[in-house]
Amino acid sequence: MRTSDLKDKIIKRVEEINDPAVLSDVINLLELESKLLVHLSEAEKAFVKEGLNDIELGNTISHEDVMKDPKKWLEK
Repeated sequence: MRTSDLKDKIIKRVEEINDPAVLSDVINLLELESKLLVHLSEAEKAFVKEGLNDIELGNTISHEDVMKDPKKWLEK
């Protein structure tokens, strides 16, 4: 479904709502969505890109291996 179709569908549904509490919930949901957007700096984007590249190259460590060291530290 195209973006414009989705917007039209949402507008029609909102126009049918007469309950102020429901309308308030819709507004809260829309405001929450905008707060969830993450804005990364250029340095953060570079780190993410580097991490994704490492994954593609197989430069990863399993969770099991990562957890071995802390367990050794806790045993001492």
